Amino acid sequence: MNPKRTAIALALICSTGLPLTGAQAQLINAEPITGALENPVQNAQRELAPIAEPARRAALAAEAAAREAALDPIERSLGNPLAALPDALPILNAQGDMVLQEVITDDGWRAIAGEWLLWLTGEELNTLNQPGITLISATPMPALGKQLVRFRVTQSLDQRSALQALLPAHLHPMLDRNHTYDSQSGAEDIAASNRSIDRLATPCPHPVKVGMVDTGIQVEHPAFSHRRITRADFLPADLIAPDAHGTAVAGVLVGEAEGLTPRLGAGHLFAAAAFYQRSDFSQGATTDSLIQALNWLSSQEVRVINLSLAGPPNKLLGIAIELIHAQGIALVAAVGNEGPAAPPLYPAAFEPVIGVTAVDARQAIYRWANQGHQVDFSAPGVSVITARAINPQQSNPLGRESGTSMAAPVIAAHLACLLARGERLETALSTLRAQATDLGAPGRDTVFGEGWLP
Repeated sequence: MNPKRTAIALALICSTGLPLTGAQAQLINAEPITGALENPVQNAQRELAPIAEPARRAALAAEAAAREAALDPIERSLGNPLAALPDALPILNAQGDMVLQEVITDDGWRAIAGEWLLWLTGEELNTLNQPGITLISATPMPALGKQLVRFRVTQSLDQRSALQALLPAHLHPMLDRNHTYDSQSGAEDIAASNRSIDRLATPCPHPVKVGMVDTGIQVEHPAFSHRRITRADFLPADLIAPDAHGTAVAGVLVGEAEGLTPRLGAGHLFAAAAFYQRSDFSQGATTDSLIQALNWLSSQEVRVINLSLAGPPNKLLGIAIELIHAQGIALVAAVGNEGPAAPPLYPAAFEPVIGVTAVDARQAIYRWANQGHQVDFSAPGVSVITARAINPQQSNPLGRESGTSMAAPVIAAHLACLLARGERLETALSTLRAQATDLGAPGRDTVFGEGWLP
């Protein structure tokens, strides 16, 4: 017998999804022939399990990618729309005037040109009274116990080393660019797809406050007609918030319509709009807007905050998240849609944040999902039926959406319900780990995290 060929054959059998023990039960007598035969078979199963399971998962992933490509020819032809953004992108208001300019900076991330942020006290503001620095705003963040200062610098100072040379050393860890972040989903036409992910989870009956930072929400949408939604805008200047992405995320949390069951039907949703329109395919949010939104949500005493967005490891955003986590508020974020080989994206990769990836109806990983140690849980996020913003070009109130953005609110809803029942955050997380269905390699892994929740 050739051991290598036998191993490959058994791995291929396992990749079909048939359990080895079940296959044996159909082929041999129920009475054992000899113990000598049983032990080698069991040993082979144990030795081949690490080979068979990755092979089966790889086959499922390839099949999912093929299905996605067949059902989404527009996305396939365009590639990743974010990759098409120019290095320098003017952000215009409704009148066509440039309000901001996004650029790719020396750290490789997108940020607002020439803008920096600092946590400062009132007394420390004087440190910015220097040539080449222009103060834009100093915004108190009472729920965070901080003051967020935004300022602009000349080109000669537009580097971390140049600014650090002017600032006291204790301020260096609190200095960073005004980076920008992306929403994390893509659309599918409900009429063009025959796939769906059934709502397996029981809707939560408890009243609970849950927050989200996203685009705007179409609050007049029929799916929200009986929902409690409180909105606040945190966009810079006079930019107008788009509403498609936020409407879809809110639909997963509280939307109700024929074919759409609210996960938090008794919940009170606090929706912070922080994103502006970049292009037909992309929305952006500044770090300044995100921190202001988080401060407001913290002041509303929400139990969970959903962040269906991703971007760089901004120091000030990380500090804000640590402060909110210390208040006992759970933060749930999409791990991102840059692909399995991409580096970790934030805020999902910040230590206190619960990172969520997306799987399809067959529990195969979403082909564009980021992977890594930041993945804590997986949830339905491919061809998810949810609310779709209504406009003159689009009158269907429901649509199918895909991306880690759609998976994050599933986990946020699970957590919110457990916290509303009186569980502490750590206890609630332990409960979710116990309830999760293990996928992929045994135990926690970098693809599916702790496992899948419906």
